[in-house]
Amino acid sequence: MNITDSNISGIIYNGGMFVGVLFGIFIFNRISRRAFLVGNFLTSAVLIGILALVPGLDSMVKLTIFTIFAIILSSGLVLDYPYPTELFDIKVRGTGVGTCITISRFGAAAGTFLLPVLTNIGGAKLAMLVCAIVLLFAFIVCLIWAPETSPKFMKKEQKTE
Repeated sequence: MNITDSNISGIIYNGGMFVGVLFGIFIFNRISRRAFLVGNFLTSAVLIGILALVPGLDSMVKLTIFTIFAIILSSGLVLDYPYPTELFDIKVRGTGVGTCITISRFGAAAGTFLLPVLTNIGGAKLAMLVCAIVLLFAFIVCLIWAPETSPKFMKKEQKTE
């Protein structure tokens, strides 16, 4: 991408992550938790999918898409603690949240193992494509099964039923 300083790409990505968390904090109580979660997975999948499937993009366009990807993906980190806590009844909350964390650690370990394997097999394109597929799968699962937990938006749903 014509970036000569190796620190610049890290600064851009980490800056995007920081902006994303601030963005996530800003919108956390302004939109429903379910919409935030589903939208985050879909947008992230589309952005990383574009990078994987459209190889002829200008380097600045790629950098812009990747920065937006970092912002969107990290904005969802704001949901990591409150959403699983809100999913479970108080009697099973500790077990439920612990199970969610355990499953996420298996996913993190699998991703850490698979990233270099995928990169060796098919390069960055394959790694990004697999990432897009996983994000699309998460989008579909959440679209079908993720409940709304935000009290602000649950009241609106109850009034319309």
